[in-house]
Amino acid sequence: MHNSRVTARRVFLLAVCVGLQGMLQQNGHTFRSISAGQHAGMLIGFVGVFSLFIAGRMQWIVHPLTLFLGCISYSFYLLHHYLGKHVLLPWMDSLGVPYGTARLKAILFCVIIATIFRVYIETPSNTYIRNWYKAHKPVVIT
Repeated sequence: MHNSRVTARRVFLLAVCVGLQGMLQQNGHTFRSISAGQHAGMLIGFVGVFSLFIAGRMQWIVHPLTLFLGCISYSFYLLHHYLGKHVLLPWMDSLGVPYGTARLKAILFCVIIATIFRVYIETPSNTYIRNWYKAHKPVVIT
């Protein structure tokens, strides 16, 4: 819709997607971790951001901080759940660190570790893999 045009069909399909997502509610919770109100708020937020993007009103998001977070997002995704939830939060809880402070510290630590992984593991691995594929590209005989 951003590169072409908004049509009734596309808006209808978007509404169907949002409606189907809304149907994931079971017993007042989605995925047993967030409430119906939180889920509705997230859906409204996502549709709102999507609408702003379509309208060309999201240029402000291109910023060095968001570009950096985008670069480390895969490493962060792989690390944050186990490292944050299963290692750092229980450890800080045992030390008596307040939960809000512990969460912030865990997020910051995961960002630092994800940055290290991005620089020293992910980027060199991607370069190696790309070079290997280029060197071993199959020859097509026609």
